[in-house]
Amino acid sequence: MPEPVVIDFEVQIGETNKDYADISAAEDALHTDLTSAETVVYKVNIGSLSGAIADGADISGGTNSYDADVLHLQENGQDGSYYILVEHDTEDEFFADGEVLDAGGGNTITLAAADALMALRHLKLIFYDDFLAGYHDDYVDFGTDWTASTDHKIIITVNEADRHDGTAESGFYWYSTNAGNYPGIIHRADYMEMEWVELQAPNATSANIVYHSASGDASIIQYCLFHNIANTNENLMDIFRTAQADKSDVLIKDTCIYDIGAKTLLRFNTLSNCVLLSQSGEQWGYYGTNNDEILLHTCACYNVVVWNGDSVHDSYGTFNSCTGDYNAGDDSSAPGAHSIDNLTLGDGAGKADFVNTAAGSEDFHLKGTTGVLYDAGDTTGDANSLTEDLDGDARAELGACDIGIDEYVSEEPPAGVVIFRRRTAG
Repeated sequence: MPEPVVIDFEVQIGETNKDYADISAAEDALHTDLTSAETVVYKVNIGSLSGAIADGADISGGTNSYDADVLHLQENGQDGSYYILVEHDTEDEFFADGEVLDAGGGNTITLAAADALMALRHLKLIFYDDFLAGYHDDYVDFGTDWTASTDHKIIITVNEADRHDGTAESGFYWYSTNAGNYPGIIHRADYMEMEWVELQAPNATSANIVYHSASGDASIIQYCLFHNIANTNENLMDIFRTAQADKSDVLIKDTCIYDIGAKTLLRFNTLSNCVLLSQSGEQWGYYGTNNDEILLHTCACYNVVVWNGDSVHDSYGTFNSCTGDYNAGDDSSAPGAHSIDNLTLGDGAGKADFVNTAAGSEDFHLKGTTGVLYDAGDTTGDANSLTEDLDGDARAELGACDIGIDEYVSEEPPAGVVIFRRRTAG
């Protein structure tokens, strides 16, 4: 078998003319066909398609008369070529360069004359906002042993036009409807990325919003919103955890975690330009087994804001055994010589100066330049920092960066006015 060329592949999830009409169908495909050993990609000659090739069609022919099932057909935007994702009967079968294949119904395709065979490298699941008023599900399982290295990575994202703007339900979102001990999203392997996802779990009693059953190595969460979580079981960690907590190494960037009921804990992760806020007055951060009444444990934190309204159960500090710098917290536990202690919410000098911190209407953009978070951060010491904020504005555009998810710029729209900017991938 020739050495295959690697390729990224996109799978669309939505109700209208998409590859999969719902998350359940995409989950099933992810655990079977899409990541099986028999699945490969072929490059098809430009203009060689004679008719529509539908998902599920059988293609056959070539020198060895092999056949395969079509999983997806994808057009490449750069050169107009087509890539076809197929599943063979066995992993030893493959078509040869330049072969003409029968796709049924009188349709044929011709494979590229050279390097037609490709290996699927990055599988990107793209969600579209054509579900009814947000997508409801018990939980979503995106795990697979296929993600064994950076050569095989699953990326969960949202269509650019359907992304949230940093506030609740401003774009595609889903929430867990399960009232038991289940997470909203399961990552069963390392080398996974999730971006622009808004997730709520209002009915959970002991759920982890994102749960990694592997170590979490080389996994990234960015531009996400996790909120509206009501938990009552004080013996379980929530929001993000792994089965191997002492080995977790998940990078969480430009993400908001707020409006939490109780028992939230992130440990052994790296956070950059995030906002974590609770005004519930409940045991936010409580982990009963170890008696750790904290929010962050042994995390590396850079330009991170944490504000906890529950002083009664915060005896270990907002940041516990954390490293990093240029953070802001409601007590004196923020790591780093340049961090801000005893942060308070509100408007004006010396305060956080967020657009809105009212429960249910949170907006963690900065109002202006008078707040204590403005120009108080630094991205130079953090190799994991994003070069853009959630709105697509360049970090440190006016000098030092702002702490949190938002880089304030003078043309920032008034509160409640949404301007969509086109942002680059990264």
